Amino acid sequence: MLEKAGKNSGDNRRDNRGLVLRMVATGACRTRRDLVVRTGLSKMTISNIVGEMIDGDVLRESEVVCSEEPGRNPVRLRLSPEAPKAAGVAFLPGRCESVLCGLDLRVFRRAGTDLPEDAPEAVRREIALGLLDKMLCGTNGVQSIGLTADLPWWPGGDRMCIPESVRPAVRERYGLPVFLEDTCQSALLVESLFGRARNCRDVLFVSLGDRVGSAVLSGGQLCRGRGGRPLGLGHVTICAGGRPCRCGGRGCLELYVRSPEVLKKLYHRTGLEASYADFCRITGSGEVDRVFRETVDFLAAGIASALNLLNSELVLLGGDGLCWTDRHVADLESAIARLRPADGGGRVLVRKPRFLGEGALLGAACGGIARIFSGELPLQNG
Repeated sequence: MLEKAGKNSGDNRRDNRGLVLRMVATGACRTRRDLVVRTGLSKMTISNIVGEMIDGDVLRESEVVCSEEPGRNPVRLRLSPEAPKAAGVAFLPGRCESVLCGLDLRVFRRAGTDLPEDAPEAVRREIALGLLDKMLCGTNGVQSIGLTADLPWWPGGDRMCIPESVRPAVRERYGLPVFLEDTCQSALLVESLFGRARNCRDVLFVSLGDRVGSAVLSGGQLCRGRGGRPLGLGHVTICAGGRPCRCGGRGCLELYVRSPEVLKKLYHRTGLEASYADFCRITGSGEVDRVFRETVDFLAAGIASALNLLNSELVLLGGDGLCWTDRHVADLESAIARLRPADGGGRVLVRKPRFLGEGALLGAACGGIARIFSGELPLQNG
């Protein structure tokens, strides 16, 4: 949480402006009085920052907020329609999606197109640029562009990934800061600003699919691996001497819970050909239940190991985990609890993200939004 995060010093002007903007944009504060209480900044500092932002048409004052406290009723603050905006592009399985958002995550434009996974690099680049042209055409105040894709975790996957090769072309065409994140990092970022993790400081995000992706929020900050790589929960060893993994290790978590492996097991035991989502909806089948119980146990082992290191307060389950029923999610939460110390700080909740399958795309735009809020990216309007 952000209470008392402001600093009453002229040296921290950019940080304080970003903090004030974040509190208003995310809905944490509605008035100047709220800002004083939540940030710990003085009334004069808040008055100066808000005044500058109103003069720069970043914030506007709207209706009076009724209050039972003595004195004048406070005036509500809101983002101006002319406030900075951010664009994002997400390279998703079989699709490329783009979005234009305000600092409050209001979506102004959105477009997408099919993108075969074997499409040549030049085709991917031109599709991304074409979608961004639609987002930025005739739009003022766009301050950053974010790209997101499933990035390689292990050094053996060192080839230049498509978004990384797209980034210079995007920067050259639009002359804006361009940020690249893994899809799990993007999904966790938007949840930390606007979603399920908004009031949390330590969160583990886990995504099931062709890989087991992960991201970590620690102390309110998004963690990145060496060289900016995503974190590799999927390659935590849960079975010493187990099957060889594509990363070069053995017995990795991914070998036992990635969606293609689970589907292969389900088909072998039931003889049914169905999608992952369809299998999740099947009830009353002993074999299907057994496969998902095994998957839950394997996944719980990997997550519990991570929680013992991170001491996260919340686990968010994305990707194909969004297809899990409430019972599956509850079973996972219970299995994790059984594997953790009794005095380990209480039961860790497992939840689905607020933004569900939209998290990666909206999180791409949040790459720049978060940097404005932190003061890293200067606010241009004010």
